[in-house]
Amino acid sequence: MSEISRMTIIDTHVHLWHQDRERYPSKLWVQGALQPHDGTAERLVDLMDRVGVTGALNVQVPWYGEDNRYQVSIIEGRIND
Repeated sequence: MSEISRMTIIDTHVHLWHQDRERYPSKLWVQGALQPHDGTAERLVDLMDRVGVTGALNVQVPWYGEDNRYQVSIIEGRIND
């Protein structure tokens, strides 16, 4: 096993969001569509698993402002909500 394969990799800046604007509304100043790709926790975990990242630090997306409902649902284990 090489030295690099034993390293713990942590991504220190990720963003998570859900496309469901009714459940997780954006601030009024955000117009148009969200990022065209899926920003869910499920997708992040899948991508992390593929490349060997063992942890991540989520940074709130600006279009949620101080509304942390989606982040709380992830923490509470409801990442498919």
